[in-house]
Formats: sequence, structure tokens, C-alpha cells
Amino acid sequence: MHYEVDPIFEFKTELHAIKDHFYLGIVAEALEKVPAYIWFVPASSSGKYHPKSSLGMGGLVRHIKSVFAISEELLAHPLYAPFTDAEKDEIRVAILLHDMCKQGTQDTPLHTLTEHPLLVREALNPFDDIGYIASVEGTEQQQKDSEAWSRICDLIETHMGIWTKDSKTNQEVLDVPKTKAQLFVHMCDYLASRKIIEVDVTPRDVQNKDYNKKSTEEPSWRKNLATASQISYVKKLMVMCSEKGIDTPVKIIQITDESGVQIYTSGEASDHITSLKEALGLS
Repeated sequence: MHYEVDPIFEFKTELHAIKDHFYLGIVAEALEKVPAYIWFVPASSSGKYHPKSSLGMGGLVRHIKSVFAISEELLAHPLYAPFTDAEKDEIRVAILLHDMCKQGTQDTPLHTLTEHPLLVREALNPFDDIGYIASVEGTEQQQKDSEAWSRICDLIETHMGIWTKDSKTNQEVLDVPKTKAQLFVHMCDYLASRKIIEVDVTPRDVQNKDYNKKSTEEPSWRKNLATASQISYVKKLMVMCSEKGIDTPVKIIQITDESGVQIYTSGEASDHITSLKEALGLS
């Protein structure tokens, strides 16, 4: 799959925190399988949940980084994280992957799916390569790999805490966290999704000296040029509106200026995606 964003580069700070190369290999392989929409959708498809930093274009990635940052603070404290080094790395991997199928497993996003924690086990399985299976089938290595991935997925599948029911059917879809590690992952995700908590996920070496000053400027990501995936998604939503006979709120998008230089930004794409999804009833 081709990415507009390199997942390893995007999460380089988080990957650096994983100590064991075994777990680093697991998450690196899994990240190569994430749906393309991950890089530009918000953490909340409705906009009702999560702090402002996790909304808008790229909000889901910022949310994942926020959860990870909170977990690192707590993992460094023995009172809150009585885990072995291996357990800590499994927690790190689980947090990086916990929302990677939030709007489904295909490249085009849908909306937040209640069952999204359950989709990761199969969709992002780093050990399902035919060549790998043939080389380790029946060995202790295969058992070790399988058990580690299962433990990580158990953490992911319970990260929603008490929110286990499908809102439309009222049926129980997910399990509640039971182990200390499962509760820890849920707690970090819960804290990062509170509207009153804003987590600065920029690396320390690039944080502004006036860190505590509130800025009135729009977020910097809005000024970035929209990626090909973002532009493609806007066009797809416009076509969907046309096919359904919906009077689209976005009539035309100007991607380049008269000289052919791109001027269409991520901020504009984010606004257009929000408007189009609302028109389609997908918000």
C-alpha cells in the first residue's frame, strides 16, 4: 500500500520508546497495514468527543500520540505501572494500534465503528504473511509470536472501558478491561479523550518557548498543503453527494493556482470533508 505519510517516520518518537526489538518489529509490521484514512481523519467522526487538538485533519493521529504521551508519563511511575519491561512494551504497542481501524479496515473511512477494537487482530496481524507462516509453522517461535500478538490485541479490544454496547442495537459488542494492563490502556485512552485535557505532542526540542501562552492563531496543520489522499477523499465525497442527488455544500475545489502550483490546504480539505459528510449523514 502506498502512503502519503510514512508510518514509521510519523511515529518515530513513540517507536523509540519501545525497548525490545521483538515488539518493535511487531508494531512496525502492523503499521504498514493500517488504512490510508488514518492520517487525515479526526479522532471523533461526530466532533462531539475528544479535545480540540484531536479534531480536524489528522486529529486521530494526534489523539494516538496523546494517549501514548500520557502512558509514558505513567509508565515511568512505579505506583501507577507495576509492569515488567515486556508488559510495558506490549502496552506501548497496543496504544499505538488501538484506534487504527476506528472507521473500518478499508482505505476510505466510514464513521466510528463500535467494534473497531476487534478489527485490529485480523486486519493488522503482523504474522499472517504466507512466507513467514511457512518458515515458522509448528515452532516455538510461532507460538511466542502468536501469544504476544494475542496479548496485545486483548489490550486493544478492552480499551473502550465501560462503553461496550453498540449505540444502535444496544447489544454488548466489547469486553470490559479486567487485568491491570487492560485497565491501564483504557485509563490512558480515557484521559486523552477528555475535553478538558489538551496534550502537547510536539517533540520537546521544537516546542515553543512560550509554551504556556495561548495562541489565537489557527493550528499549524491547517496551513499545510493537502495530500493526494485528502484531495481524493474530498472528490469521492463530492461524487457520492452527486450520485445521491444531494445538493452538495462544496461545489468546486481549487487545488492549484493559474500557474499550476498547489494552493489547496489541509485546513480547507478538513472543512470540506466535514461539510460533505454532514450532507451525506456520515458525521
